[in-house]
Amino acid sequence: MSVIESTAVIPLATIAAIPSPHSIEGKRKGSDEDHRFPELRRYQRDAVQQTDHHLSSDPERVQVISLPTGAGKTLVAMKLAYDFLDRNEDMKVLWLAPSWDLLEQAWRKCQACVPQYSSQMGTIGDPKGLPDMKENQQARFLFTTVQTWYSRFSSDAHDPFSKQPLLVIIDECHWAAAAQHGKALLDRFLGQSLMIGLSATPRVDPETHHIAYAKSFAELCPEFLATPRIEEFATGETWDPIINSGQITPKSLADLGDRETRNEKIIQRFLQGYQKGQYQRVLMFACNINHANQLATLLSRSGVPSKAVHSANNAEDNQTAISEFREGRINTLVAVEMLTSGFDVPEIDAVFLTRPTDSLTLLAQMVGRGARKSPGKDSFTIVEFTDSVTRLGSQLFHAKEYTQGVAPTSSTMPSGPRVQHDELEDVRRFEVLQLPGLAGVPFACDQTFGVEIEIGTSPRPRSRDRDWRVGAQKIIECLKHSASLPVCQRPLGYHENNEHCSWRVCYDSSCGWEVVSPILVNRDGFDELARVSQGLDRFLDQSPTMRINHETGLHITLATRLNTEERRRGFAARLTRLENGLYTLVAPSRLYQWHGPYTYDNYGRNEFCKPYRDSRKLNKAPILFSSGSLSRYHSVNLNRIDNAIQLLEVRMHQGTTDYRKIIPWIALWMQIFNHSRYQWQGNCEFGRVLPGGNTAIGQWRVGKEDIFQLLEREMIFLPQPLRQLLWERRRQLRDSWKHAVPNRVARWEAAGWYDSAVASSGHCQLNP
Repeated sequence: MSVIESTAVIPLATIAAIPSPHSIEGKRKGSDEDHRFPELRRYQRDAVQQTDHHLSSDPERVQVISLPTGAGKTLVAMKLAYDFLDRNEDMKVLWLAPSWDLLEQAWRKCQACVPQYSSQMGTIGDPKGLPDMKENQQARFLFTTVQTWYSRFSSDAHDPFSKQPLLVIIDECHWAAAAQHGKALLDRFLGQSLMIGLSATPRVDPETHHIAYAKSFAELCPEFLATPRIEEFATGETWDPIINSGQITPKSLADLGDRETRNEKIIQRFLQGYQKGQYQRVLMFACNINHANQLATLLSRSGVPSKAVHSANNAEDNQTAISEFREGRINTLVAVEMLTSGFDVPEIDAVFLTRPTDSLTLLAQMVGRGARKSPGKDSFTIVEFTDSVTRLGSQLFHAKEYTQGVAPTSSTMPSGPRVQHDELEDVRRFEVLQLPGLAGVPFACDQTFGVEIEIGTSPRPRSRDRDWRVGAQKIIECLKHSASLPVCQRPLGYHENNEHCSWRVCYDSSCGWEVVSPILVNRDGFDELARVSQGLDRFLDQSPTMRINHETGLHITLATRLNTEERRRGFAARLTRLENGLYTLVAPSRLYQWHGPYTYDNYGRNEFCKPYRDSRKLNKAPILFSSGSLSRYHSVNLNRIDNAIQLLEVRMHQGTTDYRKIIPWIALWMQIFNHSRYQWQGNCEFGRVLPGGNTAIGQWRVGKEDIFQLLEREMIFLPQPLRQLLWERRRQLRDSWKHAVPNRVARWEAAGWYDSAVASSGHCQLNP
């Protein structure tokens, strides 16, 4: 019988309650001076303390340590393992990783840091080529790959590891979390054993994982990590990437790697620095094996000692190349999907990124190879080769995003949620969507957005009513089935919606319920919005009481940088010039007071969506735009422009759960805001929107109410797919507007507003 099988099971709560090692100094087993653990850096000590605390207070989740590559995640976890073994002399540590290379690194670290446990170390499985690592399931400190554990024990309900609480450490836990192996690990150990996860870029489920400690690359640099000097080199190549299942396809990478002119530019750029004494120890990451061989050959022909390292070589050749690189006998290694982990040569002074990546994890691993400091080395160079990408550019990661990004928190998991709004300050890039019915609609890359979808019923509920809470819970269940991002599990009160990383259901006194999105961005954000909108559509179709009615609205939020008075005034002026036409793209109830089916007061305004043109305060004198300077119940709420990232809340759309209406509306406002990029010229327009209400207007007035002519006057030329959708939306609203202002609509019809031939032509004759 094994040691594990013969040991009595100790309840997890008992392990979790064991005091921190920092409070029992001198009482642990084997604490003599000869076996002291190596001194840790300040942030590493903090990581140990905080993780130890969370293991005790929250033992039902994996406690994740997130540190950038080169910052010592392994050392921190080794310290926690050492403390665990010292305090629980009959228990074991199970250390898992996706590869034997990573396990060898941890094994060596254990031998160096806790030599007293060297005789108690063993593996599960045979690490071929690593003779020092021997299989021994009786050992207290066990090392194995996730795949080996899965193949041996996942289907065996009687495996020895299920009989005793362990400390389970999962290296590269982001990888395991997404795989079948990782889910099996959670099924087996979560709630039974203490679990620690290690990752530079954790993207895991917050229900099962918690960020116990995190530091970003920027936070540890330059004190603890080498300072990166990023050199972006544009190749001039146009590339149309193909991304399937979240990964760039091999064929797409091969297309890039096979371009001779691009490869020649890479070598020329290398030689320019090499001849000046730079790039003396370089790691170069290639697109594929053929690309690596080409680059290594070109470098060697240019007199640079270089070798390629990849899976097509035999293991001995790869090991020889790595050894020669470590010893400085060759200058450059060109790698393909190797040397991204478990490979530490602190002397590396340059990392060449000759391949693009859609994986932040891979980017962190590649950059991290040069991030370790060494004697005489306080900085390193990242040379990143960029191409002109025709589409999907928002899905590619760049070195600046990693080296200047913030540390992850539990609220940023799983993949996708943003903890704050953001918008780049440089020139805006647009890409297009491929959603059904919206193909070709453009969106502004990296400009975050959000939505608030109102849902009503009659009579209007109160937040304290049981029916409101029951209804809110039903909406939450709908969101859980349709959303891929986190969903807040409880209904929230009015404006109790500051958890920006999850979908929420809040009370809204004007209608009943309000569905508030997390912060969304780029193609993934629009895909998520479409999924949830369709889910809400189906839910409301089946609901006997909840509906979208005249009291409900759709609010969208855009991140902006209206951070100067000039920008704020310029945007407000453009808004007043466009409001006439913008209101014709939404239901008349957004402008006029609604008094029942097909009945509007076309002289009374909707008090929750007042035009800026009508604002007497804005008309009388220039105002100082700041939080609270104007009511939030305008067509666009500017009350949040004093936030760290300024936000626009567009309130003028009627309630809807149809993503084919919501997304073009967001795309239009992205176009309005980003054209001219903060340089809006011209004065405000004053006077009522659609003055005179139901009156027969002249042709000159039609031109001042046509949204497409107004946009062109602002030099905003919409791409034809978006223009076509907005034209169609205006046509769909014609009957609604006829009930409000029939005489005005007759003139709009006569001017060709609803003529499909004019819409498809994409041409609009400007009127004087």
